Amino acid sequence: MSNEIDKDVLKAIKRCECEGNRMNLNEDRLASEFRDRIIRIMEKLGGKWRVSLKAFDFEFDPKPLLDEIMATGMVPVPMPLDYFDTPPRLATRMVDMMPPEVTRVLEPSAGDGNIVKEILGRFPTVKVHALELSLMKWGKLRKVSDRMIAVQQDFLTFKQPKGYECIVMTPPLASKRNPLEWVEHFHYAFNMLIEKGTLIGVAPIGLLYSAEARVRGLRSMIENNHGLIEPLSPKMFKIGDNYIATALVKVVRC
Repeated sequence: MSNEIDKDVLKAIKRCECEGNRMNLNEDRLASEFRDRIIRIMEKLGGKWRVSLKAFDFEFDPKPLLDEIMATGMVPVPMPLDYFDTPPRLATRMVDMMPPEVTRVLEPSAGDGNIVKEILGRFPTVKVHALELSLMKWGKLRKVSDRMIAVQQDFLTFKQPKGYECIVMTPPLASKRNPLEWVEHFHYAFNMLIEKGTLIGVAPIGLLYSAEARVRGLRSMIENNHGLIEPLSPKMFKIGDNYIATALVKVVRC
């Protein structure tokens, strides 16, 4: 299915109304062809079609999703190709590495919230800022806790005048638009730390040996700040039918 939405289908979607997590179709005379296409679009985006109600039920408020559709005329991408969900066991290990007394923490690519949930469960007084680019994942994420501020934004465009005591992240590990985007995420995150702040993140295993100038620069920054780079299980992250080897990084801003 093309991401571009037919104008007639778009007009019908425009007449939809949202109530909480429900999107009402509001189109009694809609041709079955258009109705079926709308159903396919909304189901692709996480909606469940309720025939008797002529409505879609979502796990999040679909209004921002509807606004994006109307603004672009396109079907939003449900999950970026470079998205990597942090396994719960790894999220636990990463949170184990956090300093014991922190109050301000950032998770710059929160996804399904595995890292955020682990932090909130282990640190009962901490305040977490969580960024997530995917509109649908952000819609679910923002309901996790009132101790978390969830922002739908690309991390590399995020500005925060106050630094963070700790940043915990799994950046884009294999971005098609920029294969070294993860390097940019590490530098950007490191510069957001306060003095003695801690960065904990996942990187491709190439961080340990790559001769590419930007990777060498990141490796030097970690070494100069007495950080560690520890290989993880080679089957921790998967792309399609293949696994991507990764390493766990911890560095304190000296």
